[in-house]
Amino acid sequence: MPSCAACNQIIVYGPIRRDDKCFCSHACMNTLYPIEFCQRCLDETHEPSDISLSQAGGCGAGFYNSLWQGNCPTCGSQVARVWIALLCVPFIPLGRYRVFYVSDFEFIARRIR
Repeated sequence: MPSCAACNQIIVYGPIRRDDKCFCSHACMNTLYPIEFCQRCLDETHEPSDISLSQAGGCGAGFYNSLWQGNCPTCGSQVARVWIALLCVPFIPLGRYRVFYVSDFEFIARRIR
């Protein structure tokens, strides 16, 4: 089993990977990698978005498709699409964003042009 590159804790399930390192949480990953968009990501997005996402019982707005959708090789931000979901099934797309996860429930996002 891999261990976290920041806190050396053994990761039992679902490590977060960046470059050749594994992390137990976004908070640990952010201790080694600063949360800062690179110039290319800044150029392709609007100002930071003040979006509020909430779901209850699988219904509401949330990020989907955030994995394998174009992680930036320079800054590590992810491309995610905001969807309205019903019973955990996304059906209305609301926009694409470049996202940094600060923790498991907090993020910084910029809307892609």
